[in-house]
Amino acid sequence: DLRPLDEVYGALRMASRAYRSLGVQVTATCNRIHKDVELLFPGLLDGKRSGLPPFGPGSLAFMEEGFTMERVRRMRTDTLARFLGKAGTREPDVAAARVKALAELALPPAPGIVEYRGGTLARKVALLRRQVEAQEDEENEMARCLARTPGFLLTSIPGLGVVLAGGLVGECGDPRKWRGPDRTMSYAGLAVRQHQTGGPDKEPVVLGLPRDANHHL
Repeated sequence: DLRPLDEVYGALRMASRAYRSLGVQVTATCNRIHKDVELLFPGLLDGKRSGLPPFGPGSLAFMEEGFTMERVRRMRTDTLARFLGKAGTREPDVAAARVKALAELALPPAPGIVEYRGGTLARKVALLRRQVEAQEDEENEMARCLARTPGFLLTSIPGLGVVLAGGLVGECGDPRKWRGPDRTMSYAGLAVRQHQTGGPDKEPVVLGLPRDANHHL
């Protein structure tokens, strides 16, 4: 009975596509957060300047708690270090000193935008956390499904992890149903279409991918 295995390949395909879609959303949210931070606290997401890995646990907690430049300037360095340490920042003392120095040197934002932008920033960080969690759920589903197919052997190849192997196996489907290498290559979009007129001496024109190719793959 192939039905249970068919369902595994279908679930793997759905999880892989959801994972990639969430990746696009995560990138978009990070870009929006970056724009807000550059208004509120320029340089905070520049790890070389602030000492905080961009979008690491320390910087995310920092933004989620609504830390402003004025608040950092008023805080004691050891208090800031304790907060960053609890958030999971490595070498919190060093990071706190660098953040304090950055707050003293950076150009402060216009007072009228701090409250509004700070609130939207905290909500965007919360959204980012949920998107990352959802992406991790999809990766776990991919690992569960991949383990039930021969495709799990792909993960033994250096550079091929669950995400890439799961995407390939999910889109290709059950290898027992492949109809030969040529058709599989065409389905994967590896065999481009060509058009040739005027005899064998004229160069063929490359038309691109087959219309029915799997563009996800």
